[in-house]
Amino acid sequence: MNKLAVEISNDLNLKYKELAVINNSRKNIIDEIDFLKNKLYKTCQHQWIIDHNNCGERTELICQHCQMYKMA
Repeated sequence: MNKLAVEISNDLNLKYKELAVINNSRKNIIDEIDFLKNKLYKTCQHQWIIDHNNCGERTELICQHCQMYKMA
């Protein structure tokens, strides 16, 4: 390979490594969000109300305190 092609290849590899770091950070943040949502669901003293914004087939209940949906 010529010098320019080697430089481009090296730059490309660096970008792939940067992207891997970002993807790992994103996954860690998503995991933290899931953990906090589960913790909130378990600790909130829910007061369930009908979610009138949902127009699906089933009636959905949402907590007026934490805004999380009631799990079946």
